[in-house]
Amino acid sequence: MHVIKKNLANILLNSPLLLLICITGGIYVGFYHKELSSYLAPIASFYTNLLQITVIPIIAITLLTNMSKLLTHGGSNKYIIKIIAVFSFMLCFTGLCAVIVGAIIQPGEDMSNDEGIVCIVEDSGGVRTREVTLDDPIEKEQSVSIVDFLVNTVPNNIFNALSHANMLQIIIFCVMFGVACGIVSRKDKQPRLRELGSYLAVLHKINEKVLLFLPLGSFCLLGTQLSSVSDSTLGAIFKLALTMFLVIFVLSVVCSIVLWRCSSYKYLETLKALGNTLVMAFSTQSSIVCVPRAVKALTEGLNFDKQTVELTIPLGVPLCQFSTVCFYAIGTIFVVNIFNETISFSGYLFIVLASILTSFAASGVKGVVYYSLMAGILAPLGLPLGGVIALFIAVDPLIDPFGTVFHVYATCCSSAICCRLNGFGKRKKKQH
Repeated sequence: MHVIKKNLANILLNSPLLLLICITGGIYVGFYHKELSSYLAPIASFYTNLLQITVIPIIAITLLTNMSKLLTHGGSNKYIIKIIAVFSFMLCFTGLCAVIVGAIIQPGEDMSNDEGIVCIVEDSGGVRTREVTLDDPIEKEQSVSIVDFLVNTVPNNIFNALSHANMLQIIIFCVMFGVACGIVSRKDKQPRLRELGSYLAVLHKINEKVLLFLPLGSFCLLGTQLSSVSDSTLGAIFKLALTMFLVIFVLSVVCSIVLWRCSSYKYLETLKALGNTLVMAFSTQSSIVCVPRAVKALTEGLNFDKQTVELTIPLGVPLCQFSTVCFYAIGTIFVVNIFNETISFSGYLFIVLASILTSFAASGVKGVVYYSLMAGILAPLGLPLGGVIALFIAVDPLIDPFGTVFHVYATCCSSAICCRLNGFGKRKKKQH
């Protein structure tokens, strides 16, 4: 009986085919049996909560222990500078690629008179709250400024941040606390937080048991998410979605090549090692819940340095919103096209920089506020966001699964580059 349970668990945890079958079923139900979404929604919400139950403790403990270890040893300043440089370069590269592709395709060109666009702008996603037009300014209470974001990054009460799952504030506190412990440990030669790290194995075990039900959870999540996409919406926003798909695909291929070059494995082996992680990202549309599996894939599957990976992945996933940078950059160009405006070279550079800065403010933000942050990018260009926000809400269910995959892949790629720059690349394969 024990052997049967073990084999069943291995099938559920390590069978991409079973997971892909459930994902396909979820997509089919979402598009062709929308009436079932009301039955699947409670299961999807329940499983999403289960996936997230250990994420914050894992990220917090990992950051605390690794920052403390890092500061205990010499040469930590150069180490941290390299990590910051890598993530900054990756964000800039992502923004530039998104703007270049958007400038070539012009996703909103000739759409200002499209009946589908006008219909969506006037009636946001079928839930009619008020009549809006392309000339309406975005409501002030929905916008969040960069200044507000900077002010609120440091928590005034860490327990309040924990209770509201404010990932950015939690990360800031963990980094500060871990750095302080590392500095004190370096002075008195007494290691701290070592016992705290022993609880990671327990948390990972809980996460592993929850992942046994990932195929069922993926079916319910996708079936619920895609049921909100109508046929008219698909036709009206096809070019916008296609542009985002293209950017995500190109950047994902680049990330796969870079990660392969940083490892000591063959290209297909690197894809296989991260396969389950990326499929999980696609089905759950949550990069945070993929952190434990991504760390395991890089350290155990591809033999990258454990300390570097355990520091960069939990930092990069919440802070460096690669997919959000793509979304904001292409979305801004889309709005410019709808209003038949032209952008200069300096304007494109502004979009890159503004998309990166705004993506930091979008960390942990959900719903309409996430899209309304684009008002901060459009305002300097002299354009309103207004009812166009409904278009982004409509396209999100189609883009979000692929954007999450790219976000996780780009973070793993950045972590691999950090390992290589810090002297941990091209390690020997483990002997099996």
